[in-house]
Amino acid sequence: ETRLERQKAQVDERAKEIDVKSEQLAQQAVELNEQEREVADRREEMDRHLVDMRQWYRAKLRELAGIPLVPDTLQFDAEMQREFGAARRQRGEALASLSRGLASDISAVVVDVSTSAALARRDPSLQHEAEVLELAAEQGASLLQRLTDVRPQAQSSIPVIDIATVLRTALPVLKRLSPQHSVLLTIGSPVLVAACSPADLERAVTNLVLNARDASPPGTTVRIRAVAHAAPPTDLFAREINSGRGVLVQVSDAGAGITPELVGRLFEPYFTTKGTKGTGLGLTSIRTFLRSIGGDVACASIPGEGATFSMWIPAQDAGSRIPSVSGAYA
Repeated sequence: ETRLERQKAQVDERAKEIDVKSEQLAQQAVELNEQEREVADRREEMDRHLVDMRQWYRAKLRELAGIPLVPDTLQFDAEMQREFGAARRQRGEALASLSRGLASDISAVVVDVSTSAALARRDPSLQHEAEVLELAAEQGASLLQRLTDVRPQAQSSIPVIDIATVLRTALPVLKRLSPQHSVLLTIGSPVLVAACSPADLERAVTNLVLNARDASPPGTTVRIRAVAHAAPPTDLFAREINSGRGVLVQVSDAGAGITPELVGRLFEPYFTTKGTKGTGLGLTSIRTFLRSIGGDVACASIPGEGATFSMWIPAQDAGSRIPSVSGAYA
């Protein structure tokens, strides 16, 4: 029995180390996604700049009708295209190098987690820990695949998911990441399906739960709630969202709350309330993800009463739903 206790202690210690590494790698993945979006934005800006310059030169040529400047202008356009193409290739190579480095780190962690899960499976008293480790390994493998597959994803390949299933699957890992807090998941019935990446949704929920954990005193409860709505709640989202059915996913903490001044800045890139521990990109990446699928995210808080972050996820269509078992999960 002493040997089993030692083995269990070793597995627990290894699991804690893996949790820390997983958090770090998840944050790095968020930063990589944000960098990719910044590169895409700059690329669009340069394309617009090139179009504007072409239009300006063509207007000048019309003013100078009869003066043979067309060959020079075309040569200038060709040179500009070559320069922009070289800049794009350099940025692409930098992102690819960063992705390879992250993929190498994640691959090592996935191997460690899988090994620990296999060891835990040998001990009947560690079956729950084994399940948590196996789930973490699956999530790491999914993240690794996304990093190594840099091809653009076609719209038709975006999966239709049951949001309740994604949340229930993520719950064991969320509880593992919050050992000093309770994590309570409440799911209404029915929960509609949505067209979005389950990995992106799980990352968004994980980010919000970790923020809620950090804001809440030990021993308190972080609450996750998912419920279907016929339309976006107008009292939660200041920005107009396309009408229609959807799912409201909320994460609430038991912290000190956020002042109205800070609530208005939470989704600004690089703004953080965590000092040197925060990057200021987590909430920004969540908003970018949700708006890309027609949804949005908002925060409501009263100082002294905690904060609630609400994510609106549009339903796939008016009649699409997967039967979900409602209830609370802890």
